[in-house]
Amino acid sequence: MADQFELTPTSSRSATVSDVILDPPGNGPPPKTRKIVRAMIVDNAHHDAEANVNITIMHQRQKPGTYEWEYAYSFNLATLKAGEEVRLRLGAYETRQLYETLDRLYRVGAAGVPTTRKELAVVDKETAALVEQLDTDSWKAILTLRPDLALAVALKQQYETRRQAVEEFGHHFWCGDWTEPDWQRFFERNTWILGQGLAYQFLHVIEAQAAVGGTTLTGSGGQVVDYLLATSAAVRFTVLVDIKTPETPLVSSRPYRNKVYKLGDDLVGGVSQLQSYRRTWAIEGSRQDENRRQLEGSNTFTYEPKAILVIGRTDSLEDDQNRRATLELFRRSLHAPEVVTFDELLERAEYWVKVSSEAE
Repeated sequence: MADQFELTPTSSRSATVSDVILDPPGNGPPPKTRKIVRAMIVDNAHHDAEANVNITIMHQRQKPGTYEWEYAYSFNLATLKAGEEVRLRLGAYETRQLYETLDRLYRVGAAGVPTTRKELAVVDKETAALVEQLDTDSWKAILTLRPDLALAVALKQQYETRRQAVEEFGHHFWCGDWTEPDWQRFFERNTWILGQGLAYQFLHVIEAQAAVGGTTLTGSGGQVVDYLLATSAAVRFTVLVDIKTPETPLVSSRPYRNKVYKLGDDLVGGVSQLQSYRRTWAIEGSRQDENRRQLEGSNTFTYEPKAILVIGRTDSLEDDQNRRATLELFRRSLHAPEVVTFDELLERAEYWVKVSSEAE
């Protein structure tokens, strides 16, 4: 199987890598804490060309009463006193995940720092072992006959990874057993689902659980959006995305007036929240020096950012024409955000997998 890494250049000598979650999967209640690896590919040729990966292991805690992950500031280890120590324990699964993640990151780093945003697939060890068994002459002969073989192998691995992701998407969509954090983790592992087909533009993830601003002098009140994305082109523009669940009600089951229904509280709240986040990001977060330098380094800009809310399912409206009309008239009249349902997103993902299969 192939593992997907999304690389975004921050300069000619470095690129950020999409976060990797170390925690084991579980069927119980979603965890309130998690450990992630945040990595960067660097050009270290002047010291040691093979030492091309920087990582930070982060232990995050979910904010009480929310689905947002807190990004706490680290403390200075130089202030430790004699006899004191700091520990970050990794379980057996997490340690194995860290080992395999580092192995893949160094293979990604061997390709060098990209000049544009890229998605790379790292093939599994069985495929790599099969290739390694071929001697140089055999490999050259195969590539002479089939120069597209390496690309075909990578595309096959990518197709299989995405096919399994769509199956997982569909299973939990129909079971209705995932919470917002479960869906957020799923989309973090499968950023391509958000990055294809939305608003007729290809999108890529800049940051998950991105702080858009709004922090007070005491450090409270910060606004965090589920995903900060950017359009893909020579010049890119930021996009904010927030995720609810398929079970989130879109329209009330009881009429407000004759043939008119109230919109769901979470739909109205999600729209208002994203509208606030758009303004905060445009006038504050995107203008902070560090954020602006990072974004402009990859030719990404913010003016009036687009926003997308992923929420609910259309089959919850099948039994009532007036409820369907309430939703569609509401979202067609919105300037921002765009409202996309989970089943619409699933249909798009299934379409891309089907097209990939037919292209083989």
